[in-house]
Amino acid sequence: MTYLDFVFFELLEVMDHVGEGIFFAQHPTLQEYSERIKQLPKFSEFWADDEKCMKSPFNNVMAKLNN
Repeated sequence: MTYLDFVFFELLEVMDHVGEGIFFAQHPTLQEYSERIKQLPKFSEFWADDEKCMKSPFNNVMAKLNN
């Protein structure tokens, strides 16, 4: 695992959010990859805690996408 795995994971989450779930439906291998990242020992605890992990919005309020 490198930091790029987490950068890619975040990109996948954005793509799935923007695509309203269609992205992972069309790319099940990428969904499996994302799920494996979510199951990493310490990351799974972080991901489950909504106070520590802000899952959205992805952009600042001035962005036209997801605000």
